[in-house]
Amino acid sequence: MTGSGIRELLLYGRYGCHLCEEMRVALEEQRSQWDFTIKEIDITGDAELEQKYGTRIPVLTENSAEICFYFLDAEALRKHFEDSL
Repeated sequence: MTGSGIRELLLYGRYGCHLCEEMRVALEEQRSQWDFTIKEIDITGDAELEQKYGTRIPVLTENSAEICFYFLDAEALRKHFEDSL
């Protein structure tokens, strides 16, 4: 676990999106290594978010830094957490 406290990851997607669900499940599996919460944000109906992310969902971010999209990249998540300690 990291010593920097609980971090909040943002998961941009759409309700009913199977890739979004798969990424959420994969993120849950990472909780044994990293201390974080997941805030899911449905981009449906939000013109700004739909323009920004469109069909490139799910997108995982923290503090505006994009970590990965489509599928959880565990190595990118690890690097993100270690680089931002």
